Amino acid sequence: VQSSHVVQVSTGRVMPLVGRLSEAEKGYYKRVEGALDEQQEEGLFVENVMGQVLTDGASRVCCDKDGSQAVEKILHRLVLEGSLLQKLLEALTSDFWGVARDRCGSHIIEALLKAAATSATNKEGSKLQAAVLELCALAKDHLPEMISHAYASHVLSSVLQVLAGVYVGSHVSRSRYSQGFHRSKILESSRSGRGTMEKIMVSVPSLFLEQLDSFAKRVCKLSNLAELPTDQCGSPVLQVLLRVLVLRLPARGRKVLKKVVKTARTLDSTGEDLPSLFSDVVGSHTVGTLIELASPELHQRIYDTCLRHRVMKFALHPVANYPLQQFLASANSAQVSMIVDELLPLEEVLFAGHTGVVVGLLQAAVSCPEKQASLLQELLRAFHTESAPRGCVPVFLSLTTSEVLYGGTEDAGKGGKTGDKENKEGSQEGERSEKDPAAAPAPIHLHGSLIVQALLKFQDTKLVVASLLHMTTNDIVRMSCDPSGSHVLEAFMSSHTVPVKKKRRLIEKLKPLLLPLSKDTHGSRVVDALWRHCEVGRKEGLARELLAHEEELSEDFYGRIVLRNCNIAHFKKKQAAWQEVQEASDKRRQLFQDIISDPDAGTSAGTVGVSG
Repeated sequence: VQSSHVVQVSTGRVMPLVGRLSEAEKGYYKRVEGALDEQQEEGLFVENVMGQVLTDGASRVCCDKDGSQAVEKILHRLVLEGSLLQKLLEALTSDFWGVARDRCGSHIIEALLKAAATSATNKEGSKLQAAVLELCALAKDHLPEMISHAYASHVLSSVLQVLAGVYVGSHVSRSRYSQGFHRSKILESSRSGRGTMEKIMVSVPSLFLEQLDSFAKRVCKLSNLAELPTDQCGSPVLQVLLRVLVLRLPARGRKVLKKVVKTARTLDSTGEDLPSLFSDVVGSHTVGTLIELASPELHQRIYDTCLRHRVMKFALHPVANYPLQQFLASANSAQVSMIVDELLPLEEVLFAGHTGVVVGLLQAAVSCPEKQASLLQELLRAFHTESAPRGCVPVFLSLTTSEVLYGGTEDAGKGGKTGDKENKEGSQEGERSEKDPAAAPAPIHLHGSLIVQALLKFQDTKLVVASLLHMTTNDIVRMSCDPSGSHVLEAFMSSHTVPVKKKRRLIEKLKPLLLPLSKDTHGSRVVDALWRHCEVGRKEGLARELLAHEEELSEDFYGRIVLRNCNIAHFKKKQAAWQEVQEASDKRRQLFQDIISDPDAGTSAGTVGVSG
């Protein structure tokens, strides 16, 4: 076995080699990794493996690819006794700086810290707490070197999360370089919400919070604090620190936030040029976190100093448009109103391909009713659907102009003005013919779906609702079975501003097609939405339709879920009792809606009732 060496790696950093495993040792840990998938009684087996790790040298094993994979699998899959975690922590603490800088070893420290966090609050966890704090103290001693290191920075992020007793999503805590290797996991994590945090400790030990506070003070004294917001490794650590401080130590969090804003000169801008931090690929992520965590006063300062009179430049910039989207997510109605005035016309923003800005603007405008009508008209102009407003929903969903979608036919999608009498007669009236060129299938874009969902929250939804109901039944079914389109129909049914009568029409359109919808991954969610937002009288009709296909649905995975959610088994046996249960459920849901909904929503916020 080689002794410690220093080698030059592809990142250009000098890395220590704490020792390599022999081929025999490598073979052992490969067999361990394979056996973990088949082992039924893990207790004694894992104890023996961990004993061998300590015998072979924890640092050597954890810094080897094969050894680290076996240890990491044990830490992720099994709940180890506190004594085993303590011994491994103490063994790695003796060579902490060497292991933390290692590509494999850093992963083990991260996994070990998170495993220890869940056990450190137990009654017998005092020794484990001491081991965690000792390792964290070493991390604080090496803070200046770790915070900008490719591997050690991830360890530092984990240390901060464990001290705060929270887990920050990897889309925040990992560097852009690291995200390239974990893209699928990063996307899955980010879908749950930007910057969402999960508590891994119900009660955080006071010594942990004291150490966290000490970390915050040390970060504020770093000589390179001004460069950290744009550092590829330092920026994620800084974001994690700010998030956990705001949650656990709000007063300290506000101080660090102000210090970062001042030191990094976040609000400095000259003339018409965009602030450098906003237009930096890495810095823009830091700015997004600063905006999200900013107080109302700081939020207004950011708008007045950086955004006012330059909103269109932000929207068209390939990087700075992302901080603008983050700002829109937390903007007040006055700020939204001024931003709308600066961003019109929207066609230039759409042409630049920055549809996220348009989505953010529409979502923000939900709280700014006075700008909703002008935004809708501007969207019609930008997508060239002014002459055929009935075709606007397919156009918005596909993010193409009317000419492209409808083959250049100016009258495609026309069906009269919104609110015509023909709209009030029968669910099929005013619907496009299947032979109409407008009936050709159109693609459904994620941002297109988000645009329509936002429009369905506007005060006046008449035009959008008419366009959606003007679509052919086949198009609506195809939308229901689309991963993005299905959310549009869920938003339609849950909207407080879509009239009850229009919701009835959609239910009647889809009622004969409950079987194929219920058997589809996304269509089944639409069926659930139809069920949730209609009253007992209409639920009975849906229940009878589902009951007619009970046998076929019971053989399908998603079909069984729909049958369970709609309580069809109960309906089949005791219809009277089923009706009482549904009425009670509706009353509870309505009471809850009355508590949380807008008092100005009116009767349209209710569920779909039985027509008189």
